[in-house]
Amino acid sequence: MKLLLVSERDEVRHDLIRHTRPLGFEFIHYRNPLKAMDNLDEIDPELIIFSAADFPRHWKPMLTMLRRDKNKNETACVILKGDNFPFEEAAKAIHLGANGIIHQDLDRQEEVDRFIEILERYLKVDDGRDSFRYRPRPYDRIEFIFSNPDTMRLVPGALIDISLTGANFRPNDPALVDGIEEGTEIPHCSLRVGETISAVRCIVARTGRTMGLKFAEFESGDEDVLRKYLDERPTRELKKVLESEESLKNEDAPLTDQDATPLEPLEDERE
Repeated sequence: MKLLLVSERDEVRHDLIRHTRPLGFEFIHYRNPLKAMDNLDEIDPELIIFSAADFPRHWKPMLTMLRRDKNKNETACVILKGDNFPFEEAAKAIHLGANGIIHQDLDRQEEVDRFIEILERYLKVDDGRDSFRYRPRPYDRIEFIFSNPDTMRLVPGALIDISLTGANFRPNDPALVDGIEEGTEIPHCSLRVGETISAVRCIVARTGRTMGLKFAEFESGDEDVLRKYLDERPTRELKKVLESEESLKNEDAPLTDQDATPLEPLEDERE
């Protein structure tokens, strides 16, 4: 698969090579956006990564031209933003058909996770694992709890990551899982995904402060619920970004006469 990067920054190039070469991408880098657009048909990439931070006046024409011929599943396009990417620009990116928006600083693990999630959704990539592990974000509604099969006490905790085949789970109180060994079957687990609560049977794949759990069996049809929820995560993330930036925009907006609180008339104390 071909990856076309349009960016002026060597550090972005090096970071992307580090993260995409193991996934089997052929890397093509242009520093001139006009040349990249001229050669787009000839290159015919499966993935375009375009720096809006470096070329704020070129990414919209490029994306418009791309979507005339290729949909989001045929050629994915990820926009790289800088520290200042206004709400209006993010809204335009979504409207024009961008697959995702990430920060150009790929030293941040959360940005790497977001990038890989976009690739997992739109492209067939092989990262050497049975399924990609998603780290829940604050806007995700994913919760997990189980009963200790020996004591039947509930074990609450935090999901560190989750995939279609299992999860890493950190109990709030390690004492609640004393005696649980690798290979132990945990028949009574509850997984909340969005508005759905599923019964799951798990096998302990690893013990320790963070437990590795393998999903052995889902309630009928609920594996598809998890798959759909994880697939839709980039959409939820973009929505959250837009809502946050719109909120900041409203906070920065100047007050109008309608926003002002009317003052009570002062009493005239003169006699």
